[in-house]
Amino acid sequence: MVELRCEACGATWERDASPKCRLCGSDDLRYAPRPLWERGRGTQRTPAGRLDAYDCYACGGKDVTSARPGTA
Repeated sequence: MVELRCEACGATWERDASPKCRLCGSDDLRYAPRPLWERGRGTQRTPAGRLDAYDCYACGGKDVTSARPGTA
């Protein structure tokens, strides 16, 4: 759980930090990172990083991306 706090009013609440499928809500996910590409010279592509993504076992959803880059 992650505790969040509103800077305007000071209210606090907790949020579950584990990734969930945005299509069906399941937490039965497989980590499947996707490459991020930049355009290089000519027809070349240059790797620019990775996108943390998950495949859902429950509904078969692909590219269920994490809203929190860098988490696995």
